[in-house]
This record gives sequence, structure tokens and C-alpha cells, in this order.
Amino acid sequence: MSTPPFQVQVPQQIFEIAQSGRSVLKSAILALLIANPAGLRSVDVARSLGLESPRGTPQKNYLVWALLQELQREGRVEKTQEKRLVARP
Repeated sequence: MSTPPFQVQVPQQIFEIAQSGRSVLKSAILALLIANPAGLRSVDVARSLGLESPRGTPQKNYLVWALLQELQREGRVEKTQEKRLVARP
């Protein structure tokens, strides 16, 4: 006997709060990279903004990594040959 899929109820206001938080985090990351034009590693971004994953977490600093990937796809951040992340002008 299979169980029907669980339906998650997400009020619009809650969704908007989450998206607002995502936008604020991306803005903070971008501002940090602008302030450090030589570029930073993703771990430097996570540590500097107090967003490091707890020790023992299997996906270390995944939140920062995912947001940096999104900023790269948007063309707002790029990776240098030295594998540092920089804000695009």
C-alpha cells in the first residue's frame, strides 16, 4: 500500500520572506566581493559572513556555494584563473 505524497502548504507571505532573505544574502555576498577586488574563495565568503556550516556537515558551506553559483549564472560573479570569486563590473 503506497502513501499519497505529502502536500506542503506554503502561505504566500512565507514564500516572500524566504525570497527576500535569499536576495539579502546574495547582496551581502556581492558587496563582500566588491570590497575584495582580488577575489575570495567560497570558504572565505562563508567565514566572513558568518555562514559557515557546522562541523561535520556533509555538504560544507552549501548555502554559500549555491548562492555563488546562482550569482555566477546571473553574470554578477566570475571565477578567476586562480579559482577566486570576483564581482563582475
